[in-house]
Amino acid sequence: MKLFTPAISEKGKRKQLFAAYTFLFIVIALVVYMAFYLGGRSFIWSTGVNTDGIDQHVNAFTYYGRYLRHLFYTIFVDHSLNLKTFDLSIGYGQDIISTIHYYAVGDIFALVSGLVPTRYAEIAFNALVPVRLYCAGIAFIVYNLYHNRSKKGILLGTMVYCFSGFSIYCIKHPYFLNTLVYFPLYCLGVDRILDRKSPWFFCVVVALSLLSNFYFFYMLVIFTILYAIVSILGHENLTVKYVFYSVAKCVWYALIGVGISCIIFLPVVYLFFSSARAAEKSFVPLVYTWNYYRDLFLSFGSSYLAPDWVRLSLSAIAIIVINVIAVSGKKYIREKVTLILMLLFLLFPFFGSFFNGLSYVANRWTFVCALAIGTMLAKIYPDLENLLEDKKRAIGVFILSSCYVLFSFMFVFFTKDASKLWAIIITIVCMCSLLIVLYVKSIKKNMFPLMTLIVAVNVALNGAFFYNKNFGGYSKEYLKYGHVEKDLILNENFKLLPHNQNYRFDYVNFTKKYNRTMNTNQSSIMTYLSLLPGDSYLFLDSLGYTNNVTHRINFLEGRSAVANLFGVKYLIGKKNSVTIPPYGYERSDKLSSSQYDVYVNKYALPLGFTYSSVIKKSDYEKINVLTRSQALLQSALVDDKDAKIKSEHIDLPEQELPVRIEILTPDTLTYYEGTYISTGKSKIKLIFDAPEDNDIYFTVEDFSMKSFTKEDEGLPKVLGIEDKKISYRKERIKSSTLRLHGSNKAKRYISYRTKYNSRYIKRKFYTVGMSSFKTGKQSITLTLDKKGIYKLDQMKVYNVPHVHTKERLEALGKETLQNISIDNNIIKGDITVSDKKLLNMTVPYSSGWTIYVDGKKVPSYKTNGMFIGTYLEKGHHNIELRYTTPGFKLGAVISIVSVVLLGISLFIRRKFRHHITTKLLS
Repeated sequence: MKLFTPAISEKGKRKQLFAAYTFLFIVIALVVYMAFYLGGRSFIWSTGVNTDGIDQHVNAFTYYGRYLRHLFYTIFVDHSLNLKTFDLSIGYGQDIISTIHYYAVGDIFALVSGLVPTRYAEIAFNALVPVRLYCAGIAFIVYNLYHNRSKKGILLGTMVYCFSGFSIYCIKHPYFLNTLVYFPLYCLGVDRILDRKSPWFFCVVVALSLLSNFYFFYMLVIFTILYAIVSILGHENLTVKYVFYSVAKCVWYALIGVGISCIIFLPVVYLFFSSARAAEKSFVPLVYTWNYYRDLFLSFGSSYLAPDWVRLSLSAIAIIVINVIAVSGKKYIREKVTLILMLLFLLFPFFGSFFNGLSYVANRWTFVCALAIGTMLAKIYPDLENLLEDKKRAIGVFILSSCYVLFSFMFVFFTKDASKLWAIIITIVCMCSLLIVLYVKSIKKNMFPLMTLIVAVNVALNGAFFYNKNFGGYSKEYLKYGHVEKDLILNENFKLLPHNQNYRFDYVNFTKKYNRTMNTNQSSIMTYLSLLPGDSYLFLDSLGYTNNVTHRINFLEGRSAVANLFGVKYLIGKKNSVTIPPYGYERSDKLSSSQYDVYVNKYALPLGFTYSSVIKKSDYEKINVLTRSQALLQSALVDDKDAKIKSEHIDLPEQELPVRIEILTPDTLTYYEGTYISTGKSKIKLIFDAPEDNDIYFTVEDFSMKSFTKEDEGLPKVLGIEDKKISYRKERIKSSTLRLHGSNKAKRYISYRTKYNSRYIKRKFYTVGMSSFKTGKQSITLTLDKKGIYKLDQMKVYNVPHVHTKERLEALGKETLQNISIDNNIIKGDITVSDKKLLNMTVPYSSGWTIYVDGKKVPSYKTNGMFIGTYLEKGHHNIELRYTTPGFKLGAVISIVSVVLLGISLFIRRKFRHHITTKLLS
């Protein structure tokens, strides 16, 4: 059947367009994701240090499904509106709406999670990936149909848009794909306003996109403004007065859209500005490296990946489209301006940072490039059909396209990477095929079907080779299907422990298992969320933890004092992975299994315990980092102004242990003028005598690392080593990992980021808790993972003895909160205190909490750096904590008012539209 012939009605052509798109989408998607089907893999990204897919995305999706079903049950069965908005199983206890929003809450696609049982959550999560992409194509078609562009060009452009590098790569963050749906609709909303049509559409799109994800809303706003400017400059028959009126109308309805979303948006804003991530500073170079610019050139047409999140892969036809526009003289002025802006934004790191919220350089805005090129293809397609009618332009396009092929060939001959080689070859072959179709007159009658075939094959192979295990191999970064139920729902670790939130659990050694309690009604320590309250990171940082990611909290390194402050009752470790458990922990035969050992803290402090004294923040900061946690077992940390009972502390001196340093790999490691020169995987051993009462810490006063550069060419001669052992890098190394293995089987690491890393945190002093050792000669082995020059100044081993630890823990656990009940947003309990004391709840501090003692509202205070507490007078008390999401009530009011304003604005517009339009256009 021939498509889009003159004999077919406009309505018929549109039906053909949607049908052809659906067919091509299914075929291309099957080819692109073939590696997943054949490899039995899901769309859940989890590889190396990147465990976002299992730890965050599908985890939050599964949680949201359970949350929605509970909400439906509450409303339709219990006939109640008791909305749960806080959960101790998220992080250390977080707001549900603002935390899960980044992944699911507000996302219209994620509503599907509430319709399927938990055991089918993985199926729904995977199915939504192609659904989101398909909807992106529909949005693209609707936008271009509005502008009456060529149906043939629209079909070709849709393939480029739906299967661009951004869409193929971003299945690792499925909710990023929503942006591909919303941006064409933003542009359509602006055009409708400029064309004097109803603005309700634009308002609704703004509201839906902001409800869906605040992160991309920032980018959408910026590029919508740029789109509006370019559109106004190219729009005909607009008076200056009407332009100002249209801009004002766009702003007004956009603000109403923002207002409608405030019921979710305001809580998210509150959490964002209370997180440590809001204050992150990143290194932004003036220009990129040479390799970046080379890869950028190649990535336009191929599946080749450029650094810093440049994900283009716009297929070979994109190069031809750009070339046609470039040689079209005064024609396509708006398109030329768009291309110049795109190129400018891609050339300089500043824009990568700016569009990423002035954070680290990440060009996640390249979805704009996909829409721009796809739309240009739809617009100029008639010119492609008639390219040979303008010989001058035809020659120019051929020369420019041939130059791209030539430069790509040059790279093919120099590359040694097979995956990159095939990516370029595919682009070159498709480019040559397209040029043949365009320039050979004898096949002009079949130009459209041939071009459709070539573009479809091009985008399909780009995606297929990107994921194929023998080429790009990126499908290997995704989990095997069926992993979710096994790892999140039925994991043996969680079966071993009680399913309640009165106590937390932690791991004995580091493991990449974050947020695992979100779906098990338990509480743990390891937390990895896009938005995490900054207090937790800052408090742990004050205790000397070396975590270099502000929104990811690792295990507590077996530091028993800190574990008690966090209410950690259980430790989990692989069978026989511990020689000496941390102080106060004993192995439980009852809870342990054939694969795992569980250790129970006999001094575990419950959700609420009391202090007889406090330590002011100004005094706390004067205490040695290593002994601060011991001090907090005696007195609660409070701000100076909040000290309402006696203030005291004992600064316990740490014990520095004599250490002998031994280089285990002399062939790859040389000590030279205060630095260690590593030419391969190297190891250093620190040997010490562990005393009877020990809690061992490793510290290094000044730790830094750099790669070998041309400045270091004289090192081999000075050190007497072979020059071939050193690889001089053109690019600066961005990170390195220092791994520590104790003779007590403790496994720790320090992740070091250089100043060239986009997430660099300035730090030189590092301390690592190594837990307890057997008495006698022991050791800590350091492994340097990369070649380079390491500065490890003043490596020391300290012991912090458990002086009076037992007495202090027993004192803290003497008068505690009893009969604890946790129901939705309320925590209840009762307590009897023998004197005026501070009740410390191991619940993260938030302005959303209100504390009631014996039915009366009392002041709440931030305690121990991140928790909430209040003072109690002598006697028996009933305690109640009630939670309300900060900003939720105000946001709800703003949302309701905004809906009313939208109705009023549309009524006024309808009543006076003709009068206003006539006056402004005159």
